Amino acid sequence: KMKAELESSSQNSSCSSSHNSLPSLLDSLATSNNLKKLHTIEISNETGLDIRFWCNNNDGEDFTLKSGERRPLVMSKRVDLRNVASAEESWKEDKISLVLEGEWAPLVDLPINIEQTKILPLFSHSRKLADRQKAFIVYQVQRIGNCRTVRVRSNVEIHNHSSFPIEIRINTQLNEYLISVDPSSSKAAPLSLTLADAQFFFRPAVDECFSYEW
Repeated sequence: KMKAELESSSQNSSCSSSHNSLPSLLDSLATSNNLKKLHTIEISNETGLDIRFWCNNNDGEDFTLKSGERRPLVMSKRVDLRNVASAEESWKEDKISLVLEGEWAPLVDLPINIEQTKILPLFSHSRKLADRQKAFIVYQVQRIGNCRTVRVRSNVEIHNHSSFPIEIRINTQLNEYLISVDPSSSKAAPLSLTLADAQFFFRPAVDECFSYEW
């Protein structure tokens, strides 16, 4: 009889525990499913320089993104992921600001919710107002499926429309830079090379045993 009472007590405790944890389990499942429905937002740095960026709804915390890196954007911490419509509406107002490595002025309040491609001027703090060096970057927001990518690159992009990979040598008075581009793809030139008088040389990269001339 005592054994039966103990077993009955254990079963009741287990049922009570399961009942209490059910709401939290349902919340977790709802959050997990909604995360799949929400749009992932990533930022990609293709400038050749490190970027420091921050989000307007993230308490002023900033992050560093090295050239060639891609990482998720950490947006508002107050989003309720149990409600897709509420989360999407909250993220519509989110913007980012960024500053490139060096003495460039920051670019502030750039929207991430609008698919767009904008050419933005950069100004250097190191020169007088009348003699400031001006450069340009491309700020591009793309959405593919459930992923939205914020792409930051120079305003010089090389597209390879051939059926084989190509190598590009970019020469300036100070340095030489080599990049390769696969078929049907593109790659942005480093920002520093777009500020100088540069020469571009191309050749196929088909066979390592046979080297084409530039």
